[in-house]
Amino acid sequence: MQKCGYRFFPRWLMLWCVSGFVSLLYGGDSPQSSAASDRVPHIFPDYVEVVIPPNIAPMNFRVNEPLDEAELQMVSHSGEPITLESSDGTFQIPITAWKNLLSRNHGQALTMTVRVKKDGTWKTFRPIVNTISNEPIDPFLAYRLINPAFGLWNEMGLYQRNLETFEEKPILINRLTEQGCMNCHNFRNNDPEMMMMHLRGGPAGGTL
Repeated sequence: MQKCGYRFFPRWLMLWCVSGFVSLLYGGDSPQSSAASDRVPHIFPDYVEVVIPPNIAPMNFRVNEPLDEAELQMVSHSGEPITLESSDGTFQIPITAWKNLLSRNHGQALTMTVRVKKDGTWKTFRPIVNTISNEPIDPFLAYRLINPAFGLWNEMGLYQRNLETFEEKPILINRLTEQGCMNCHNFRNNDPEMMMMHLRGGPAGGTL
């Protein structure tokens, strides 16, 4: 009986079969070998082509694309890139890494590349390119917080939010004013030391 050798199974065919088998095993599971899309991904909030204050809190977002898992990479001119993975397309950006990247790249582009995996196949979207501003944003914002179904207005308050973090604190809540309504408020020349607000209903109603 003649032995089976390269006469019947040439070396080039053997290598081609092995490489194809390896590609089937690993190629479909690698973001680096993914197919390219000619558009940016659908994300919420729509952080596409925006100017980012260098001191703002992390701009977390969700990818609204069919996916089984997703990957995000954020890079700028200098500093360590941020690479995150998500099983549901929601990205919570670590605040320390975010602030380090933004603080080193005032006036530079911030490029966000999103890859998604669906049914074993990776897709890379066109990068989202935003701009990091040279100027910081005012660190605090004051607003009235009320239930979206504002017919139930008996629970409300005026709050302040630190835009550099996610910290929120009450200025005045209507549990202290007999559940009265509170609405218009303003600061004198943006000075937080002098504020005017209006209360409605009950013995405390009027301008404060």
